[in-house]
Amino acid sequence: MSRHFFLRIGCGLLAVSGVTAFAQGPPAPPSCSGTFHKSATYTVLPELRPAGVAIGDIDRDGWLDVVVVTGKPGLLSEKDVHVFRNTQDWATDPPTSGLIRIQKLDVEAFAVPHRVALGDLNEDGWLDIVVTGDFRYAAVYFYDPVAGEYPLSESRTVDFGITGSGQHNPGGVLVCDLDQDGNLDVVVAGSFSSVPSRPMLGVAWGPNDWVGEDPTIANFVFSSELGKGFDITTIGLCASTDAILDLALTNSEQARLHIARNQGDRTFIFNHQDGVRSHGIAATSFDSDGLIDLACTATFPDRVVWFKNLGLGDFQAQPPDFQVAALPWGIAAGQLDGIHRADLVTVNANGGFALTENISVLLHNGTTPPTVSRSDYLVNGQTLQRHYIALGDLDRNGCLDVVTSNNLSHDITVLLNLP
Repeated sequence: MSRHFFLRIGCGLLAVSGVTAFAQGPPAPPSCSGTFHKSATYTVLPELRPAGVAIGDIDRDGWLDVVVVTGKPGLLSEKDVHVFRNTQDWATDPPTSGLIRIQKLDVEAFAVPHRVALGDLNEDGWLDIVVTGDFRYAAVYFYDPVAGEYPLSESRTVDFGITGSGQHNPGGVLVCDLDQDGNLDVVVAGSFSSVPSRPMLGVAWGPNDWVGEDPTIANFVFSSELGKGFDITTIGLCASTDAILDLALTNSEQARLHIARNQGDRTFIFNHQDGVRSHGIAATSFDSDGLIDLACTATFPDRVVWFKNLGLGDFQAQPPDFQVAALPWGIAAGQLDGIHRADLVTVNANGGFALTENISVLLHNGTTPPTVSRSDYLVNGQTLQRHYIALGDLDRNGCLDVVTSNNLSHDITVLLNLP
């Protein structure tokens, strides 16, 4: 596997929960339907609530595997990170043997993990795991190719906070090369802060000293004006002359969209503009103008709002909103039907009970302004609170499949996208 492969994975193509980076990958075959005929549910553990989910080729066998983190408030479960291997067996209906759990890992730095991302941080050719959670921290697991597994406890803990009292709970997490130096960086959005001056966006610039003591953060970027950054995604081509990765954050407490424009020298220009109260954000091009737009989940009413990229870090909400099922949370973007490359999938809370459809698929119709065709799916799971989504071709038929974490039913669901 080349480093380029892992950079693409780490930047969110297949390995970030609820997040899609600007790179959309190769076009899907024309035969992909964008409808999901098979679904299978895999139990994590009773009483543990799945949250972040990520997809990547852990064992380098050419098949995408799944990593999910769990956390129940107040419970030190010692079973926080679950690694599921792709068995390549997706022919049955439902494909109940498609995934098998091979490891359960303990996060020692904090009680409640939130999100997870994958990337080759130490450049040994294997995907490492980054987990965020309570009290400012991110835990990092490095794959051991000799043992063929991850260590039982995290080998490094990165503190994304600053000195003093109070919390800074990391929310969304990305692993990507922001400064274009060939080394992967770790980006964390702050989901809570009791001290206004605490940073809401943290970056651990690679390479860090992953071999020695706990890694030092070469430069810590923050902005006290960002507010609560619950989810985070990367944006490309904010202007025709700038192909450097920028960052966008949601805000679930204020109707704002936060933009961190990358200056290419480990600094950012921050701005916030009118948006929606949102827990999920994805990036893709909706109007085929060469610029990457943003899509955010929103409730009351339940919808996805898309923001047109105006260039130079400015975005503007555009009609029409895309209606989805009740209480949309996580969102992902990708080419699902082999026709247009700006399709969306949301996972919806529905008040915490699986009584109505809790997955909404929005297929782009190719119109200007954009319109979508919506299909809803009921999966076996209750999804209240932290529930996320990831896309990846698990059965290797060229079509993106859907993986969701189901918070209250303690499981994950795979929906296969079949021709």
